[in-house]
Amino acid sequence: MTCTIHSKCPLWILNRPDPFIFEAVSKIATGKRAKVAVFKGRKEKTVSGLKREHLMINKRGKVVSKKMNLGFAEVLFPNKNGDLLS
Repeated sequence: MTCTIHSKCPLWILNRPDPFIFEAVSKIATGKRAKVAVFKGRKEKTVSGLKREHLMINKRGKVVSKKMNLGFAEVLFPNKNGDLLS
């Protein structure tokens, strides 16, 4: 229903949003599966700023950050001579 004369249109028609205007979709992933969304390419980065190049899949199949994975590897699996991985 289109109204040309505003005085005869009901207020709910004049004040409703335009159906063709869409809100912008966020490029930042939030929530529990944010890293998975970034890793699969659905979003650009997480809230903390991790991008696709900062993420990897560990041996259990979880998406984790490369820095955290390397940090735990150094603590849990030292080299034969006792030095940490580098």
